[in-house]
Amino acid sequence: IMVIDENEARLRVRYPLNCEKRRNYKFDIAAVGCDGSYSNTVPVHITVTDVNEFAPVFSQAAYVKAVDEGRVYDEILRVEAVDRDCTPRYGDVCKYEILTDRSQPFTIDNEGVIRNTEALDYEKSHNHILSVVAYDCGMMQSAPVMVTIKVNKPCRAGWKGVAERVDYAPGSGPLALFPAARLDTCQSDERCPGVTRIQAAVSLQASRAGSGCDRDTYSLHSQRTICGLDPKTIDLLPSPGVGNEWAKSLKPDSGRDGEQMFEFDGETTAAIVPESVLPHGLASTFSISTWMRHAPPPDNDKHRKEHVLCLADDHKMNRHHYALFVRNCRLILLLRRDFGEGDLNIFRPAEWRWKLPEVCDNEWHHYAVNVRFPNVELFVDGEPYRAPDAKGPEVIDDWPLHPAHGVN
Repeated sequence: IMVIDENEARLRVRYPLNCEKRRNYKFDIAAVGCDGSYSNTVPVHITVTDVNEFAPVFSQAAYVKAVDEGRVYDEILRVEAVDRDCTPRYGDVCKYEILTDRSQPFTIDNEGVIRNTEALDYEKSHNHILSVVAYDCGMMQSAPVMVTIKVNKPCRAGWKGVAERVDYAPGSGPLALFPAARLDTCQSDERCPGVTRIQAAVSLQASRAGSGCDRDTYSLHSQRTICGLDPKTIDLLPSPGVGNEWAKSLKPDSGRDGEQMFEFDGETTAAIVPESVLPHGLASTFSISTWMRHAPPPDNDKHRKEHVLCLADDHKMNRHHYALFVRNCRLILLLRRDFGEGDLNIFRPAEWRWKLPEVCDNEWHHYAVNVRFPNVELFVDGEPYRAPDAKGPEVIDDWPLHPAHGVN
């Protein structure tokens, strides 16, 4: 205390006060007379005013948290900062902020809780690195702290090491298709409940017309040329164009490999093949081959005939001379002899009926009927057809067609 005169004294501090060390001081003051007597005492209360001299400091040097992809969390983690200032005005943390790119799918609230705004994707980013700062209530900013959020790779059991393409040279013998294949069951992942069932199957996809795989180099037409197709072979479904005017009414559709396909509904679409293209009389030895995809009729009519090929009288009697057709999920070949090809009173094979599941499975199959009359053989997808009961087709005998006047 410094005395100014007999009526005034001033109270001064001996050293700088520190609110963070001591905020309040309390003591009594008394005046002392020249004779050494004391006056009554006066209490003095001193409160040290705080100034914003400290910035918030995070409780950890860095934060790391792992989360699962595909989830939106209410709370991924909570960061915390403290301020050494002595009063709530400057000593409390009032705000947290993410300084990183705003496009990051994360938010932070005033309590320091970080959450994601959308599901995270391991394939897009394995890690998200955020820079977070804190503000005291005087808006003094802290130094940034790094927050790393790791996205866990999803637990997906499956086959690894299976080649997408296997090259095989015809006639080179057995070839291991997947020698490096392994089954990854995520056993090291605590989130995976474990393997309850393992099933493996290898199948050949041959659902397209004219091809069994998507590695074919040549089109169906080119394959016929390269493989030396008999030049006498007649294409009854050529691409519509010059010289094939009779096929213009057809509306072909292109498959995945560019091959043309034709759809017939049995009512509005048909191809009338001129006799100049296909002679009406067939020899005793010939073949009929076609790709066909067929499903049962919607009304399941077992008596409906769906013809692939048919030669019939042009009017009046409508007798079928030869035909390849489907009825009741059976592939049927009809081959009637004309009146000049044998004794009219002798029965000979005239109809061959094959009951096979391929006809009505609504998948593409290749059918080839080889005729060396009276022997007939059917090939399905390149293999000779053998019925499960080892029996041949049902064969129906008939006599030759009788002559009819005025009928072509």
